[in-house]
Amino acid sequence: MTIRVAQSNLDAIGAQGIAVPRYDRSALAPRILHLGVGGFHRSHMALYTDELAAGGSDWAIRGVGLLEADRHMAESLSGQDYLYTLIERDSDGAGVRVIGSIVDYVLASGNVEKFARLLADPELAILSLTITEGGYSLAQENPTLEAIATGLEARRLGGEAPLTILSCDNLPGNGKTAGAAIMTVCQSRSAELLRYVEESCAVHRPRARLGALQATDVEREPLLHGLPRRARRSHLRRRGDRC
Repeated sequence: MTIRVAQSNLDAIGAQGIAVPRYDRSALAPRILHLGVGGFHRSHMALYTDELAAGGSDWAIRGVGLLEADRHMAESLSGQDYLYTLIERDSDGAGVRVIGSIVDYVLASGNVEKFARLLADPELAILSLTITEGGYSLAQENPTLEAIATGLEARRLGGEAPLTILSCDNLPGNGKTAGAAIMTVCQSRSAELLRYVEESCAVHRPRARLGALQATDVEREPLLHGLPRRARRSHLRRRGDRC
């Protein structure tokens, strides 16, 4: 029997031996805004946030996409109540679980103002990023960094609430790279914005390198034998990779 991945079907999915969120997702607060939701983010940061929620945390993630190419992710996640399946595999076998820490996804393609409103939310604590190495390039005008600067300006004007910016991109010195790029764009806007970012925003990086693999069809089929068909929208993660 095919069971669609959805909030209303979690009990039925769990009855098949698949780990599902047992916490109240409606009680979570999206204090993390993640730009660039993909397999990498869902295999690591979203997984750890899910584990924390299972332990009693009320933190959750709101994804956001600035590109038209992000529409597919927006539609896929919204069609599954922002739930998805994750395959964890090591030399001893594989495990499948449903992750519930992403509670919303906003497509802001061509709408920097919408993104800025999300970033200006005073309840937001973390802006996390997986925007690839090119996302930090200043060789030419960078719409992603410009959007972040616009959001930070809205946050400054809204009361200067502090913010942590976390670069999760797998590149050397990602925190320093992200910080330098964002500071440069903010400096070009105004001295007031630069001061706010320097005094009220902290740019960090994960403590260790991250790694994630996209599951191939060959790998996915034996792992998902007998599982809900919609579990095919999954990502493969090797156990042991931690941030």
